[in-house]
Amino acid sequence: MGTSGFFAYRHKSTFTPNQDISPTKLSSLLEKYYRQYLYSDAYPLKPGMGQHLVDTIPRNPTAFKAWIAERIRMLKTVQRFDASDPSGGPERRPDSVKPDDAGYTVTYTNQWTFIGERWSYVIDLDNLALTINGVHHWRLDHLPLDLGDYYGDFSLEHDIPAEHLCDNVDLWPPPLFDTEERLAKYEALRPIIVPAAEWCSSLEPTIRGSAVLDRDHSSLAPHGVS
Repeated sequence: MGTSGFFAYRHKSTFTPNQDISPTKLSSLLEKYYRQYLYSDAYPLKPGMGQHLVDTIPRNPTAFKAWIAERIRMLKTVQRFDASDPSGGPERRPDSVKPDDAGYTVTYTNQWTFIGERWSYVIDLDNLALTINGVHHWRLDHLPLDLGDYYGDFSLEHDIPAEHLCDNVDLWPPPLFDTEERLAKYEALRPIIVPAAEWCSSLEPTIRGSAVLDRDHSSLAPHGVS
């Protein structure tokens, strides 16, 4: 079938929020997406890419741990393409024996997981999640046997059971400052919450005074002059 989409691995480098780093080097340390284009068969139902991915992920805990380590090693050596490369990104086919040989486009944004294509799949190697269409986060170590139990031809049709949900996925990069220090400085200012009804109350005397002055000025001005 001609359903297109994207597949990617997500893996971050060793970066801490308090690390002193120049903006020019920041992109090399943020979370990376290693992406391939799915020209066809991107739908989740068998024999599409969604079910194909689920079938290739080991269920045995020991084998699963080894698979994660092997995938991370692969990403360190695989051929990479820049997202701005005019030649286009590498393509992944469900029937490919060695899909990694095509290489991966490296990108630091995730907008493409939400829009542009009908289906997107991200294997998050740090959060151990399979993210579908940018919003459905499945536990990578506890996937259902058949995605067809939850997805139809076009969208999610049934709720994801709690035991399959991965509820700790960090989609956004860490702040580039010490959050505790910044919070302490903010609290040192002793901020208070002002009800909306009082937002302009302190300005009312000034406004009334200005109106009086304007009225008096108008009464003293010569005719035809304002």
